[in-house]
Order: sequence, then structure tokens, then C-alpha cells
Amino acid sequence: MNDIKSNQTPFIHTFSLETILTFIEAERIWQTYNIDNLKNNNDEFCVMKFAKNGLRIYFKYRTEKEIQYDKEHAEVKVEWIVTPYKVLHEGQPMGEITLLEEMKQVLIQLTQIFEQIEKETNTFFYKKAKNATDRFDP
Repeated sequence: MNDIKSNQTPFIHTFSLETILTFIEAERIWQTYNIDNLKNNNDEFCVMKFAKNGLRIYFKYRTEKEIQYDKEHAEVKVEWIVTPYKVLHEGQPMGEITLLEEMKQVLIQLTQIFEQIEKETNTFFYKKAKNATDRFDP
């Protein structure tokens, strides 16, 4: 991997968060926002309602072993893929977020989207993630 040159400003193009949900919680999101099948065998789905706002939500069924060793026995793995530039610039093509203030604004708006999804679907993935014991708190 090449080092960043002194005249380049680093930026985050995309990042993702992973959570787990019970089948019932995942189904609430699917029914509220509609899902699209990604694979022919129907084991991976996505919600694109928030894509123009920089958030894509992918669902995949967990294996029996993953479910067995999880204390909540959650059946669905969810990947929340975030494109920070699109969070601030709805529907715009790709760009760069390089300022700390812009990134803070991205996180504020992303939090609002997560809270909206929780309210509309009666799921609590964001609250669970905030209360996780291994979370990063700067």
C-alpha cells in the first residue's frame, strides 16, 4: 500500500458497522422498507431506501454455529454500509469529506437516521450497539 503523500488529504470513502438481529427484528425492517434479494438462493437481502442518504443495509442469515454461540441467538447479521459524503450531500455523486466538522455532522445525521429506523420499525439495534461493552468511546 502506498503512503499518503504530503500534499494529499486522507478521507474515508465508506465504512461499515455490523450488528445482529433476531429474525423478528430483521423482518420488521424488511416489512417497513421492502427488501431486495441479492442472491438467487434467498440468503442475502438489502434495503436501499436510505441509499441516496449514504446508507445501505445488507442482511444475511447466520450459520447454525454462529446462532448457537450467540447469547441472544440472533439469526440475522446486518451490515450497515455508510458513505459519509452522501450523508451530507443527498443523492450526489461521490466526493470527499476531509474536515473534522463535516465528519461530526455526518455522525449526527447518521445517528438521526438510525433513530428514525428504530422508531419506525420498533427495533433497538442502535441502542444495543451504544450500550455494548466493547464500544469505542473517544
